[in-house]
Amino acid sequence: MGSDALPKTERRALHRFAVAAACATLVLIVAGGLVTSNDAGLSVPDWPLSYNSLMPPMVGGIVFEHTHRMIAATVGLMAVVLALWLWRRDERRAIRRLGAFAVAAVMAQAILGGITVLFFLPPAVSIFHASLAQIFFCTTVVLALVTSPLWRAGSDNAERMSLKVLLFPEGISGNREASAAAAAVAVIFFQLLLGSAVRHLGMVGGSKGVQLVVPVLLAHLAGAAAVTILVIRAAVRLAKASSDGHMQRLAALMLGLLGSQLFLGWRAYLVRASGPNWSQPFWSGAVITTAHVAVGAILLAVTLLAVLQSVKTNRQFHQDRLSSPRDRASLRNKAAAYLELTKPRVTLLVVLTAAAGVYLASASVNAAVLVHVMAGTALLSGGTAVLNEFLERDADARMRRTERRPLPSGRIDPAPAMIYGMVLIFSGTAYLAAFTNLLTAVIGCLTSIIYLFIYTPLKTRTSLCTFVGAFPGAAPALMGWSAVGAGLDERAWVLFLILFLWQFPHFLAISWLYREDYARGGFIMLPLIDNEGKKTGRRIMVFTFSMVGASVLPSLVGLAGSLYLIGALLLGMVFMKYGVSAAMLRTQISARHLLRISVIYLPLLLTLMMVDKR
Repeated sequence: MGSDALPKTERRALHRFAVAAACATLVLIVAGGLVTSNDAGLSVPDWPLSYNSLMPPMVGGIVFEHTHRMIAATVGLMAVVLALWLWRRDERRAIRRLGAFAVAAVMAQAILGGITVLFFLPPAVSIFHASLAQIFFCTTVVLALVTSPLWRAGSDNAERMSLKVLLFPEGISGNREASAAAAAVAVIFFQLLLGSAVRHLGMVGGSKGVQLVVPVLLAHLAGAAAVTILVIRAAVRLAKASSDGHMQRLAALMLGLLGSQLFLGWRAYLVRASGPNWSQPFWSGAVITTAHVAVGAILLAVTLLAVLQSVKTNRQFHQDRLSSPRDRASLRNKAAAYLELTKPRVTLLVVLTAAAGVYLASASVNAAVLVHVMAGTALLSGGTAVLNEFLERDADARMRRTERRPLPSGRIDPAPAMIYGMVLIFSGTAYLAAFTNLLTAVIGCLTSIIYLFIYTPLKTRTSLCTFVGAFPGAAPALMGWSAVGAGLDERAWVLFLILFLWQFPHFLAISWLYREDYARGGFIMLPLIDNEGKKTGRRIMVFTFSMVGASVLPSLVGLAGSLYLIGALLLGMVFMKYGVSAAMLRTQISARHLLRISVIYLPLLLTLMMVDKR
């Protein structure tokens, strides 16, 4: 039975119950904020009961912690009731699935809450617990929206299209207002994640806590600037593009919440900066910090509602979609396209390079550190690849070797690709900071920034882009090295130097092979401005010989032994043969041979280094 077929009184009751669930979830977020701000997380040391009782003495920090648990139990029960109600009485598949997701999310929240208590507040789990609360809150707010009379007062096609955004943001790039709001949603969420990291890492205490919090706090302050820009941009677009009073009120609400959030954030920062103690004064500290969290959650939910409402009310967008229908890829094909965006082969090479750095820096390899480095590096590398393809999508469409990539071929729209890339990069940085150390996360984040905002624009301006791009290309080895806590000594920089020099013959071979394609794309590579190839050949020779010379340094600085030295010299002689041939002949065949040997050479050299590690 569809919700329109329900009796009017039941429709109204369903909507009111969904609103109540959303309000209760916000109260739960406030209660959780008070627990953290008052350092009351371990006031009740057992779980799921409190001091083996359903109602312990409500004194001290127990008041905050047990109240939080009671509200959480109430919210969980409401989520189950709402999901069952929707499943039995609403035929809209997306809404029924959203209700089921709400139940799964609240159950996961309960489990994470138990883990935080039983394992003494591990920061990574606490941060994820707080972030999942924001997602659950948004889910309940959306359920309140889609059960309202305002939402159902429209065409079925418009509703289906906007609900599709909940599951997959396909086609959102055709709506400038929704795209702007969606970008704001992504940045607000990760700003809330960073805020959660500031709060929970601050509970570590001592000098270690300060070392952890300061870089994350700086990132949080930078995120505030990004949120401000994107929310204002989205609100202005929404207000200008729609004559709908409801949409204009949403835009005004977004701006009001943004102003309140910035004020509360400033006040919360002053409280944190005023003293070293974690536990804050209740009214001037805990309440303000908690209000900052709550207003952030409301801003996230309101901006998400603006995305859905913009898609639903944009008639021209719906007409364009109906008049120019496109074949919809299956979910499996769409997932494959998103995986393709991350350039899996390149990402695998980056991950293996970082893993080699872990192994070479370790006296004995810690398997957990190795897994964390590989996972975080994969997220960062994949996200960087996605955003690189987003920035170069127009150039890729003009090049034969890249025209079938997901963005230029139209299999994925630009807006969701941009959000996907941002999610991967933010997740990778946060993951490395939480599970390895801040130096590794900083190196990884800087690598992405240099690649995307320096190297990528330079590719259309100067052939020196290859030199700039070699820095982020060699950085994964430093990430692996720093993750084990080893200082970046001369051995680490020798490894970096080898990887840095290797990239020049490798990329010069690629750019010689595809110089005509690069010209169509508007890229400026050395072979494009060096018609005879003499300069290209000289650089291949210089960097090939330099790299082979650098490859013997690990034996000299105590990183590898004599077996490695012999193997490096033999591999270097083979590489020099192909490098000299490519430099002298300057043909497609010789360039292709150099490219192939470069891909074989590097893994073999790193393997030798690891086998004969000192």
